[in-house]
Amino acid sequence: MHSEQSLEHWIQLFQDRPFVFAETHWWPLIKIQVSYQGYLLKQQGDTHKPYIQLSNEQFPTPKKTKKSLFNSLKERLQKKAITPAVLILTDHKNQTTAWEGHLVNAYTQPFELYFSEQQIAYDLFDISKPQDFKPFYDSNLYSSFQHEVMSDFNADTEFQSALQTACRSLQELLHSDFDLYGFLATQIVNNQARYLYFVRLFKSCSFQKLLLYCYYNNFMMAATRAAHHCGIEVIEYQHSQITSGHFAYSPWSNRMVDSAIFFPNIFWAWRQSDVTYIQNSYQYIPGFRAIVGGHVFLSRMQAIAEQKERSILFTLQGQGIPEFLAHRIVNENDWKWYLRVHPRYPQDQSLIEELKKQNPDFVEIDEANQTSIYTLMPRMGFHITAYSGSALEASYFGVRNLIFSSKGAQTYHAEIQSGEYLLIDTSVDLNQALASNDHKSHLSFPDRAMIQKNILQYF
Repeated sequence: MHSEQSLEHWIQLFQDRPFVFAETHWWPLIKIQVSYQGYLLKQQGDTHKPYIQLSNEQFPTPKKTKKSLFNSLKERLQKKAITPAVLILTDHKNQTTAWEGHLVNAYTQPFELYFSEQQIAYDLFDISKPQDFKPFYDSNLYSSFQHEVMSDFNADTEFQSALQTACRSLQELLHSDFDLYGFLATQIVNNQARYLYFVRLFKSCSFQKLLLYCYYNNFMMAATRAAHHCGIEVIEYQHSQITSGHFAYSPWSNRMVDSAIFFPNIFWAWRQSDVTYIQNSYQYIPGFRAIVGGHVFLSRMQAIAEQKERSILFTLQGQGIPEFLAHRIVNENDWKWYLRVHPRYPQDQSLIEELKKQNPDFVEIDEANQTSIYTLMPRMGFHITAYSGSALEASYFGVRNLIFSSKGAQTYHAEIQSGEYLLIDTSVDLNQALASNDHKSHLSFPDRAMIQKNILQYF
């Protein structure tokens, strides 16, 4: 059985079973984490991945009692006169977009600008550097919660047995070395510890809104759960297209009514088609909404009118380059190729360096990876990708999209059916696509005035 089919079969087998620990139904976290690890297994072909194992040695011993830690946190919070209305969760690792001379997080930076202009007070919590979130963060308090949750987990043999059964089934269906029990147990323990910490934090503050992206990140899921517990509305900025090709946005079953606490209240999408899709996929989750919020970063940019070059931007995603495309890049000199590596999948770096070495005058990798995609895209004649959301930015700038891979065919099915995007599987398809000039992609997002209106309404 194909790995994707095996994983889907596993999801169907276990999605309605009870995975209850600490009065929480953990299926959303389990499905998302398993799906992502399955994706990495397929991409990397690494069947001996050293998955994290659960261990009591993993967590440091708190230096103070929990009561004294609570009192310390309360004292520090009292020194902060005002708690802003909005808390933004961000991640320093996503500061990869070049803009106005420095790198920014394209998912949160434009919101900060809008909030400042409209005098909406906010705090910023960087999940990759939580120690900088003063006076709120206390590592001793967090580790105290970890010990507490670890003890509860070790005592819950029924939950351990259910998780072990699911993990054994994964090994049988995907690969004998694909043992995720220790990894999943660690993710659950860490999520619950972070949840308890955020509940304590939110009860001590007066945040009314929580803005985040990638709700399926384990840290952000914990914050989302805690926000719901404390009556704080959670808004997720969706930073690309929303389709069934993504493990966190594929349809959820009706048992999700028991796990609604894992999901945002509002999904801020780029397009109406994304809103329509997510309304269907999340129909069993009570109290959620999807809105056409718009592409917030693009709304902050000045209009760019660039002369189209005889150049192609190729956005990679960690799965290499098909042979027919690599052959064209190396052996034909009628187009200049800009090969851009996905920041989360650097394994393609050696590949693009080799292609550059073989055809140095017609392969560009430095500018392709150091310049903002919003600066590169308007100059391009074509954009090629497997399934990247960069296709939407290409359409915005009037650049024709060429899509390869079965996942791309699924992700952009409507655009391919309409002829707006072209699907390429062979060198013949590629040659015909590059010779075409009868159609330009175009996509409109809500403008700055509409986004200002949306921000005032939802924040």
